[in-house]
Amino acid sequence: MTRCCIVLAVLLAAAGVAGAQPKFPPPTLQGVMSGDLVGRALIRWSKVVEGERVQISITAGFAERLNPRWAPQPARLNYDLDKNRALEKAVKRAGLGRTNRALSGGEDRTLEVLGRGPSGWEVVGTWSMSRVKWQKKSRQLYEMLEPLFDVPSDTFVPVGGPLR
Repeated sequence: MTRCCIVLAVLLAAAGVAGAQPKFPPPTLQGVMSGDLVGRALIRWSKVVEGERVQISITAGFAERLNPRWAPQPARLNYDLDKNRALEKAVKRAGLGRTNRALSGGEDRTLEVLGRGPSGWEVVGTWSMSRVKWQKKSRQLYEMLEPLFDVPSDTFVPVGGPLR
């Protein structure tokens, strides 16, 4: 018995701490959507403007807009947890159905839900439609996200933070 314990201890020591760590599976859409999106997901809303992807990223009461034509770094938007909770309810109520294609351009808007995986944020769901279809399918969700493309950035918040 003690010989087995010694062999096991030697094997664990040889494998190192990293070898003994459990492997976490990648996130799934069902897993992310079944929980609290505010703390466990990142919502990304995007469009293409003159060949460049402009995107809004929202998580845990923080929102950033990345517009490569304006600045290389994302701009922090004035956003809070109450707005984030309302967005979570709208996403869950939207009845988005199966995921579909990625952003193609023009009048299309893409909604992505990302979950925290072993190597950072991973896309678990993508839905792209024209602006008109978004307004028909989920007007509330569209009206919460679309105006964020035009909101002035919060100049008093330092660049960088939890979305990175």
